[in-house]
This record gives sequence, structure tokens and C-alpha cells, in this order.
Amino acid sequence: MKDKEILDKIAFILSGETFFSHEDVIYNVKTHEPKDDCLANFFLHSLNDRFRFNDLLDQDDLEEHLNSLGIWTFEDEQKFKDSEEHVEKLKVGLFESLYNKRAQKSIRSQISGIRKALTKARLKKYSLFDQSIEYHNMQFKKRFFVGVNLYNLQGEKLYTASDFHSIPTNIIDKGVERWDDECNISQAEIREIVRSGTWSTCWNLGETSLFGKPIGMLNDIQKTCLVFSKMYDNARQSTECPPDEVFNDDDMFDGWMTKQKEKIEQDRKKRRADQLHESKTKGSSSDAGELFLMAESPEEATDVARLNAFAERMRLRDQMREVKSAGEEGIHEADLTHTQMDLRRQLMDSQKR
Repeated sequence: MKDKEILDKIAFILSGETFFSHEDVIYNVKTHEPKDDCLANFFLHSLNDRFRFNDLLDQDDLEEHLNSLGIWTFEDEQKFKDSEEHVEKLKVGLFESLYNKRAQKSIRSQISGIRKALTKARLKKYSLFDQSIEYHNMQFKKRFFVGVNLYNLQGEKLYTASDFHSIPTNIIDKGVERWDDECNISQAEIREIVRSGTWSTCWNLGETSLFGKPIGMLNDIQKTCLVFSKMYDNARQSTECPPDEVFNDDDMFDGWMTKQKEKIEQDRKKRRADQLHESKTKGSSSDAGELFLMAESPEEATDVARLNAFAERMRLRDQMREVKSAGEEGIHEADLTHTQMDLRRQLMDSQKR
């Protein structure tokens, strides 16, 4: 984005309000309060009970309907989720290829291709969303929030909740259109904004008091800005803080974040295994270098396997191959390649001593 565009968006984000004109009158739309959400839900329950929108489907029924028509099947949904997960894995690969430009180019191409396919798939997935109860509820709430948060330039509130149905439709239409235009900020744009010098200055001076109101009074975009600002702060303070090149690349930064989460989870599981090992060997004179944990499910087996270091996982993989190659005859542990290598290493160490 250009600097001017970033400054305009920051002004909207910080203020949480915008302006529009109708018939030479200027109106001010402000962020709705939590109580407006409660009121909107109350009105929606009343409307749904009164009119019984039999022609509309709820989200679950809509998914069943799309599946029966073959427009968006349950298999399509699973493929969609698998593709999203694959993108996250590719992001990790992108970070790991930080100093390999050729590998980066290949991975970026894969990510771009999958994203294009996901965008096309979303059109099918949400092709009938406008026929759902959730869609109509969302539209009602959007109009309600704008209607009851209209002010004049003197700061006077023009309508209350009880006046909502008497507000001129064309005024609400213009207000909703203007608010939607202002809120049309993608996640990538928000991340670019919070990395900008202008936002960083404001953030460093104000942080959570930046908006001058409690967090519960903030709109979704303001909360998202807080989340990303905190996220980047935590990354800067990390002992494994990545270079600026990673910070400025959303996909690469996401890959770094995933790696950090995996490492934290790995360390947590290792501490758990160490505690278990300590409790098992307490009072025992055993100096065994290995601890065998029983897994009760394939998922637990995977978790236990991940507790091993990379070199040990390679060793286990090679041993499994030898066991499979031996077939029904089996193979004695002493005949395993790694066991023989360990014995030779111990013999050489003994001779040196």
C-alpha cells in the first residue's frame, strides 16, 4: 500500500468511526457497543419467532443441501481443509528455505497455485450462503449497528433502538455501504499497517490504551490490530528472533511461528517424558539410556516418536527396515546394523583407554 493509503486506514482504525453525506447532510457512523449486539440478537429472536423463515436454511441444513446437489460435497470440504493445512506446511518449508532462493521460488509457486484453487472453491462453498438464516441475520445486524450509531457533526445521537424501524432506508443503505468500504481491509493489509512506522510509533506510545476505550468496546479490525501488534512484539523479544526479511514476509513469518509452536510443544512433551522417566527410575540403579513408553493409539505413537531427536528417528527408521526385510525369520537385536556399530564404537573406545 502507498503511504497515503496506510495513513487513511490508520485514521479509521484509531477512531473507529467514519462519515458520509446524504442530501447535503453529513452523518457520522461510530463503532457499535456490546449492548447493541445483545439488542440485535433480541430483535432477531423476535423476528425469527414471528415470521418463521421457512424458505431459509440454517448453516447445517445448507451444507446438507449443497452436498445432496453435488455443488459442495463433504469430500470437497475435507479436500479444502487438507489444502489449507498443506499451505501451512509449505509456509514452514518457506521459512526453512530462508537462504535458498531457488527453493523459495518453487514453494511460493505451490502456495500461489493452492490459494487460487481455494479461492475458486470458496465460490462454490458459499454459492448459496445468501439463502441461509445466518446470512439474513448478519445483514440485519449490520444495518442495526449502523442505524443506532448515527450521529450528527455536533456529536448528538440521531436514533435509538426503538427508532430503528423508522430510520429512512436510504440513509441506512448509505451508512452500511460506507462502513463496509472502510472495513474492507484484508489481513495482509492489517499486517502491513501494524509493521508501518506510523503505527509502530502510536503503538509504542499507547499499546492497549491506544484506542482510549476498554478492549470489549473495540471493533473487530481494532482487535485484530492489537493481536498482530502483540504477535510481532513477542517475536522481536524472542531469543530466536528472525531477521527483518522474515517479519516483512507474511508466509515466511507464519512458517517461523509454526516452527516455534512445534518446538514449544516438543519441549513440553519432552519435559513430561523426563518426569515420567524420573518417576519410573526413582530408587532404581538402572542406568539405561532408553525409556520405552506404551502408546494406546496411533496418535499417541506418533507423539512418542516425536520425542526422539531427529538422529534417533533415523536410527529407528533404519531398524524397522531391517526388521521388515528379515521377514518371518526375524532378526536378533545383536545383528542389527546400529547395534553392531555401537559395539564396535565401544570396543574402539575401550582400546583407546
